[in-house]
Amino acid sequence: MGSLRVSLVGLIAPFAGVAALSGAARAQWSVVNLHPAGMPASRGYAVDGGRQAGEITSPSTSRAALWSGSAATHVDLHPAAATDSFAYAVDGATQVGDAIISGQYRASLWTGTAGSWMDLTPAGALRSHGLGARGGQQVGEARFGLANHAGLWTGSAASWVDLHPAAADNSTAYATSGSVQVGAANINNVQRACLWTGSAASWVDLHPSGANGSEALAVDGALQAGYAVIGGLSSVAGTWSGTAGSWTNLNPAASTESKVYAAAAGRQVGYVRLGGVYVASVWSGSAGSWQSLAASLPGSWADSFARGISSDGASLTIAGYAYNLSTLRYEAVLWRGPVCYANCDASTIAPVLNIADFTCFLNRFAALDPAANCDASTTPPVLNIADFTCFLNAFAAGCP
Repeated sequence: MGSLRVSLVGLIAPFAGVAALSGAARAQWSVVNLHPAGMPASRGYAVDGGRQAGEITSPSTSRAALWSGSAATHVDLHPAAATDSFAYAVDGATQVGDAIISGQYRASLWTGTAGSWMDLTPAGALRSHGLGARGGQQVGEARFGLANHAGLWTGSAASWVDLHPAAADNSTAYATSGSVQVGAANINNVQRACLWTGSAASWVDLHPSGANGSEALAVDGALQAGYAVIGGLSSVAGTWSGTAGSWTNLNPAASTESKVYAAAAGRQVGYVRLGGVYVASVWSGSAGSWQSLAASLPGSWADSFARGISSDGASLTIAGYAYNLSTLRYEAVLWRGPVCYANCDASTIAPVLNIADFTCFLNRFAALDPAANCDASTTPPVLNIADFTCFLNAFAAGCP
């Protein structure tokens, strides 16, 4: 090991002065297939801590689903009275989504079992949808008369707060941080991204100048994320920081369509469309930071989507789904990776990026650890000089 490490140090030395290398390194993503045995299809929509929410589908029904990190942990949340159900969000021990009962969508809340199901539909509403949850809040929409109204709950139908802007024809809230809610409002036939801070009067229009439509689908601290219809593309992924003028375009140059569904820890997840294929994607705040999550899927896959993200400070977990060309079905998947790949030793004392990270990476490379495959190459030998260049790029880029 000692002689090998010395030779590796000699190998990396010529690159030590490379501080201006361009291009973002690929994070090392491990993949867990959440698809339960015997099920026709599955999709993951959300993740929080060690739990994931989504749905299991069959030719006749969709059933809200909960996992705890593996296919074997699948829990069926489908209410007894429902024809279909879906879990779109998870917040600690709470799951939020929809159930179709007597032909109407009902915003739904669970606490880990089908029997715990609760109807969140507010009094006077024809139907409702539960779409997001965080910090003890749930958000979505309810139908009153001819209009959908964005709103939030705190655990019961009676807790409903109507967020509908006075000027809007329809509105929807898609996500919450626990204090800030984001979504969209249709005003004069234009869908406009927006945010609230707990009341209809707090509504802020995020619609970018020149866009034909927009929606905010995620919130991460002071950042909002979603998409806008710009330049003839059907959707362009982007972020805001509280105002319409703060819009930042995340669409990679080669992509004909993109969208952000969720955000956490300075990262945004969703998809881009490349050559007609939907590619599960992650960003860290700029178009140039885009990375393909699909590249890390083992085997042969077609369309893929990243729908939820959470962080414990050191690692990221991303929930989504992809079409498996071997089984010919959509399967729920989890991606796991470090918050910052260059922080190899996961240190927390500043500066977190230091010489110890090079030692850590060299040790991984010498041990033939797959985590040293920085560029996610698949052609043998997968561990090669390109991984050192990749690691140096990541180190030079710093941590989000």
